[in-house]
Amino acid sequence: LFNAFLKSPNSLVGHGGTVELAPAAATVFHFEPELALVIGKAASRIKAEDAMDHIFGYTQFMDVSARGLPGGFFLGKSWHTFGPMGPFLVTKDEVPEPNNLGIKLWVNDEERHDISTADMDRHIPELLAEVTNVLPLEPGDVVSTGTHHFGLAPVQDGDRIRLQIDGLGPALVVRCHDEQKRRWER
Repeated sequence: LFNAFLKSPNSLVGHGGTVELAPAAATVFHFEPELALVIGKAASRIKAEDAMDHIFGYTQFMDVSARGLPGGFFLGKSWHTFGPMGPFLVTKDEVPEPNNLGIKLWVNDEERHDISTADMDRHIPELLAEVTNVLPLEPGDVVSTGTHHFGLAPVQDGDRIRLQIDGLGPALVVRCHDEQKRRWER
């Protein structure tokens, strides 16, 4: 079964930025490391075999999640600063095999994720075909590919999160800030 959601452009924060943990009554906050596709050519109801023609390039993306809130993905993932992205945009010709990239994420220099895009539930062509069957994509739109939840553990105030995807330039690094100074067992 296909599962997707939209994030507002207002959720984006760049390299060196700060993720503000939402003041909502979340049970925990997680960072999910993901490959992001930047669309270069309009796409609507495309076939999987044509999908790669619609990609301009790739970047790194962290899908921040507030767990345990009612309202599904909107309240869990759409808060301001819940979408760290960057720091580079790499054109598709620089990434010969995007369906086989190593992805690592560290929290305070502790490795939490060591995964590969080869392990994704849907590879890029199938993912874009499914997304564009629901809504058209325009140049500049970003589609994040999702992640496996191996290695998820709480993040909290003061944590430094670093994401590195093979071939996509330097690591994306952000910090967490929590006005409420909540703590979760790790």
